Amino acid sequence: MSKSNVALQKTSEISFDNLPEQSFIRIKTIAKLYSVHTGTIWRWVKENQFPKPIKISSKVTCWQVSVIRNHLKKLAETNN
Repeated sequence: MSKSNVALQKTSEISFDNLPEQSFIRIKTIAKLYSVHTGTIWRWVKENQFPKPIKISSKVTCWQVSVIRNHLKKLAETNN
């Protein structure tokens, strides 16, 4: 196995539950967590139904893990 394959494998094994609160995640990961398309996430942001992202560079937009966890928790509370 090449070094790049090992790095990809290790990255893919990182669970959302194990990420530090201060970590950042990208939209594709969030879309998988919510089981929706990335366009749905952007629509929710526009409609103020989802937390606003953080731009960490001109081409990189992400969300802080703690913000997404809080959003998921609120959704779970409203559905119970």
